[in-house]
Amino acid sequence: MEIKLSELANGGLQERFENEMGNVLENIADRNTDASVKRSVTIKLTFKPNEKRDIADTIIDVSSKLAPAVSVPTSIVMGHDEKGKVVGQELKSGLKGQTYFDGEAVNTDTGEKIFDFRKTK
Repeated sequence: MEIKLSELANGGLQERFENEMGNVLENIADRNTDASVKRSVTIKLTFKPNEKRDIADTIIDVSSKLAPAVSVPTSIVMGHDEKGKVVGQELKSGLKGQTYFDGEAVNTDTGEKIFDFRKTK
């Protein structure tokens, strides 16, 4: 048998494999995925022979199974505006109504800066 995978479909199989392998490597390097999840590359060749069984049309499929991005949790503070419409903002302090210091200024629970007007005199 003289079929080389690197030459099959004028190098198409090799090209698709390299593309999917690149996707796997990028996914492994992505810090937004779980490092312990297994990844895979699958090469599938499907053959459909003719009636004489002397030619087989062949379909090449190359796919990868990647780790999904890990979930990113957050909390939304909800309430109503003056017109009664439901509104929401991300809770940044960890506790509704609690202020926090971000290294530069004190902020409300939704991240709005609290200004000290005593400093503006």
